[in-house]
Amino acid sequence: MTDSPHLDDSTLINFVDGLIDAPDEVARIRRHLQDCLECHETAQEYRELQSVIREGRVPALTGDPSDEPDAAGLADVLAYAEELRQEEARAAVIVPPILAEDPTHWGSLVAGSTDYRRPMVVRNLLTAAQGELERQPARALAIATLASDIADHITPGAFRADIVLYCRGSAWKERANALRYLGRYPEALQALDRAEEWFAQTVNPELDLAVLDYIRAWVVAQLDRTDEALRLARRCATTFMRYGDLERENHAGLLEAAILFDRREFTKSRDAFLALRGAIQAQGHLPTLARLYSNLGNVLAELGDLDASGKYLHQAMKLFEELGLTTERVRVRWILGRIMVQAGRSNEALVMLDQVAAEFDALEMVDEAGCAQLLRAETLLALGQPATVPALCRALIDRFARIGAHHSALAALAFLREASERGPVTPQVVRHVRVFLEALRTHPDRVFVPPPTDPAA
Repeated sequence: MTDSPHLDDSTLINFVDGLIDAPDEVARIRRHLQDCLECHETAQEYRELQSVIREGRVPALTGDPSDEPDAAGLADVLAYAEELRQEEARAAVIVPPILAEDPTHWGSLVAGSTDYRRPMVVRNLLTAAQGELERQPARALAIATLASDIADHITPGAFRADIVLYCRGSAWKERANALRYLGRYPEALQALDRAEEWFAQTVNPELDLAVLDYIRAWVVAQLDRTDEALRLARRCATTFMRYGDLERENHAGLLEAAILFDRREFTKSRDAFLALRGAIQAQGHLPTLARLYSNLGNVLAELGDLDASGKYLHQAMKLFEELGLTTERVRVRWILGRIMVQAGRSNEALVMLDQVAAEFDALEMVDEAGCAQLLRAETLLALGQPATVPALCRALIDRFARIGAHHSALAALAFLREASERGPVTPQVVRHVRVFLEALRTHPDRVFVPPPTDPAA
C-alpha cells in the first residue's frame, strides 16, 4: 500500500460518478488507486452502490440507525428497502419455473398475467441470460428476448420511473449482446438503438451509453465499418477512463487493437495488444487476460510467427477452459485449426476442424460450423482425399436449409454440392464458397457468383 494520504470520500465519489474532467487530476487518482488497495476497494464499493441504486436492488444496511441525522429520511429508506426485498423474494419464486419451461411456451406463459411484469423479474432473467451467453448463446438470446418483452410491458406508474427505464435499457442491451454473439449483426444494431432510447432518459446515462458504444463498435467492425468502429471504441474508452472503470477501459483497448486487426494493420494491432499486456496482467482479471492471449495469438499467426502464436493460443484455451467460457474456447480452437492448415499439419488439422465444427453446431453457431467443415473439405482435397467431400457438402446444405439460412448461402452450397458430385473439385473452389459464406454474415445483400472456370481444366 502506498504511503501517500488516502483520497477523501468526496473525491472518490466524484471520480466514480465521472464528475472530474481535468485529465491531470483523473490520472493522479488512477495512479493512486493502482497503488492503494484501501482506496481501490472503497471506489469499488461506491461503484457497486451506484449499481444498486440504478437497478433497484436492496443494499445491505449496516451500522446503528441512531447515528443517522435524519430519522424521517432513514424511515423512508428502510421502507423502500423492504419494498425491494419483497420484490426480490417474489422474483425468486417467479423466475425459476419460467426458465424450467420449454422456451416455445414462454410467450403464452407470461402474456396472461401482470405478475411477471416487474423489474426484479427482468433483472433475474438478465442474470440468467448472462450465465448462458458463453455456453448456449441461442438460449441466452431467448431469455433476453423474453426479458425485453416483459420490460416493455411493465405497467407505467407501478414502479419508480428511473428503475423501469434502466430495466428496459438493460434488457435490450443484453438482447443486443446475445445477437452479437450469434452473428446477427443488423438485429443487434436495432436492439442497441432500443437500449439507447431507454438509457438516454435515465439520470446520468453516460456510463451506460458508453457500454452501448462498446457493443456497437464491435458489431459495426464486423460490418466493415471500421472507421466508425474505431471512433466508438476510443470514445467509450475515454468515458471508462474518466469513470475509473479499469476493466472496461482495458476491454475497449482490446477492441481497438482488434479493429486494427480487421483493417489488416497487423503490426499496429500486435503493438496495441502488447501495450495492454502489462496492465491486464497486473489487474489479474482472467477472462480479459484470456482474450488478450487469444487476440495476440491470432495477430501473430497473420504475421507469420506461428510458434509464438501457438503458445499464446494454448494459454488462452487453457484459461477459457478453466473459466467455463465455452464459446471463446471453441473460437480459439478454430484459430488453431486454421493455423495447423497453414503450417502444413494437415492430419492434425482434420481432427481439430471436425471437433470444432461439432462444437460450433452444438452451440447453434451454424455459420461457423459450416466454415469449419468447408476448411476441412479444402484440406481433404489438398491431400488428394476427395471421397467424403460430396457427402460433407450434402450434410451442410441440409443443415443450412433446416435453419432457414440465407438464400445466397444455400445457392453457394448447392453449387458446391453439384460440382463435387460431377467430379472432384479443387481446394480453390471450396475456398471460394467458404470465403463467400464468411463475408455473407456481414454483407447479407451479396449474391453468390461461381468462380471463373479454368480454361485449361
